[in-house]
Amino acid sequence: MENIYFTNWTDENFIGQWANENYLFPKKKRSPIILGSKQDNLGIRLKFAKDLTKRELHKMGQEEYTEDDVLFKELMQKCLEPLEIESAKEVKTPKKKRAPLGKKDLQPMDVDQDELKSFAGSGEEDEE
Repeated sequence: MENIYFTNWTDENFIGQWANENYLFPKKKRSPIILGSKQDNLGIRLKFAKDLTKRELHKMGQEEYTEDDVLFKELMQKCLEPLEIESAKEVKTPKKKRAPLGKKDLQPMDVDQDELKSFAGSGEEDEE
């Protein structure tokens, strides 16, 4: 089966959030994304890559940027680079009380398909 991988290329662990769950991606490791269908996993990886990129830009003191900036794109691309593989781990955090979600609350992901295709173009598939 083909896997979709996310690379935390930084010197610091990264916690990505998806569907109100936190996932810890170990520093300098590559982790498979196995939270949904292949299409969903590509979108999830894109979200994690954007979040990690924003964190790193903030650490660099870059407060004003767009997703079209060269540095933003370069840092996102690093999230595809192969490193040693280690699975992400779900991180339990205190949950805020909220009303349960019903089917009407669950909506399909709204992902720009062109952006997804360009980001999915390299590094996403490995055979195991």
